Amino acid sequence: MTLQTGERSLEERMGDLLQVTEYRKMNSVEDRYLAYRLRHEAYLREGYIAEDPDGVSTDFADDLANTETYGVFIAGRLSSTLRLSIATLECPGSPAMLDNSDVLLPKLEQGLVLIDPGRFACDQIAANDFPELPYLTLRIAAMACEHYSADECLSFCRPAHQAFYRRVFRSKPIAEKSRYEVLNMDIQLLSTTVQVIRDDVARRYPFFRSTYLERRALFGPASLVPGIEDERMNKVAA
Repeated sequence: MTLQTGERSLEERMGDLLQVTEYRKMNSVEDRYLAYRLRHEAYLREGYIAEDPDGVSTDFADDLANTETYGVFIAGRLSSTLRLSIATLECPGSPAMLDNSDVLLPKLEQGLVLIDPGRFACDQIAANDFPELPYLTLRIAAMACEHYSADECLSFCRPAHQAFYRRVFRSKPIAEKSRYEVLNMDIQLLSTTVQVIRDDVARRYPFFRSTYLERRALFGPASLVPGIEDERMNKVAA
């Protein structure tokens, strides 16, 4: 299934894609294997990792209490995957925290909630068929920002990918470049405020908007994440 771009706008094409897209929390053993295998294929293709005998790619963050992996299914086929860590002072673990705790911990100590998306991987055929796939996948992060009433959304990305996050999310570097040994790449931490995503990004890209019911169905109760207090969540449901 390939959508012809032609003269149609990104918003129109995204509208069509969303009609045939399912977002799924990869809870089952079978689903998690699919996501880890897709990661392995994508990262091996790019030279980020050595081949794993089991054909999967995982790391410490997959088992964190504040972290979940999600799949994007287009017409029933797993097309991409994204992992989200919801960092709070009570549960601060996340990949971005590894080398940037000096920058991020003070934010958590101020009571901020940070969304740390990562492990973005795409099926090669789907990426070729759907150039909109990065937007479709990162919509999960925008939804999480609203669902958890977060304060900032991080982007822990390669310098080559910074232009996308700067343009789409207005993200800015908040730390120096470093070597991310988990994936054998140079990486830099960027951040944007959720207020920017809510006001500016959603205005330019309306498809990032979502309903409370859609978010609740995907993420479940926000209170399951340690450190998400009732007062913060009351603002979301209001």
